[in-house]
Amino acid sequence: MLIPFDKLIKKYNIKPKGVIHIGANNGAECKAYYDNGIERTIWIEPIIEVFNQLKENTKQYPNVLCFCELISDIEKDYVLNISDNNGESSSIFEFGEHKEMHSNVHFNNSVQIKAKRIDSIFNDLSDYEFINLDIQGNELSALKSLGTLISQINYVYCEVNKTEVYKGIPLFDEVNQWLTNNGFEFKEVAKWVKNNKGQDAWGDGFWIRK
Repeated sequence: MLIPFDKLIKKYNIKPKGVIHIGANNGAECKAYYDNGIERTIWIEPIIEVFNQLKENTKQYPNVLCFCELISDIEKDYVLNISDNNGESSSIFEFGEHKEMHSNVHFNNSVQIKAKRIDSIFNDLSDYEFINLDIQGNELSALKSLGTLISQINYVYCEVNKTEVYKGIPLFDEVNQWLTNNGFEFKEVAKWVKNNKGQDAWGDGFWIRK
């Protein structure tokens, strides 16, 4: 998270009790969540080898649920490109500017996975009002997969892009418009990471329900 969780909740004076984290990787944020008042977490990570790290790293904490799933608003088979940085840059999209911005990172494998919608996995998220999404360009699709469960979410922390870091991804204005239409107010992007042309490329955005 480009905005550390403790600074985020202090800045906006919020006290969420549950977090759903999509694109969990190995669960590096878990300690920060539980050290700052979170009582329960849901973690979703599609790469089985990384998912096994996630389970190991989160097992000491209470009320943890882990799911090895790929999330999208359309339940169909996708090719997930797996990156050689412990899966952190893995995506259903091909590299765009990413390959110049992070030339040391490559796709070294791929796997076909059938995606699931969040509302196909859960019928109630009322205990999880904070959602964190970091899935390399597929964040808007994951948000859409909440369906009516979006009404139970009050805080959205989401990786966003101003340029095609990955090819064909939704850009910031589209994500922001969808969240605005669903009752959220945009607060900030923590930091825009520049591309090789010096343009704002990607960052982490934060929204609060109005």
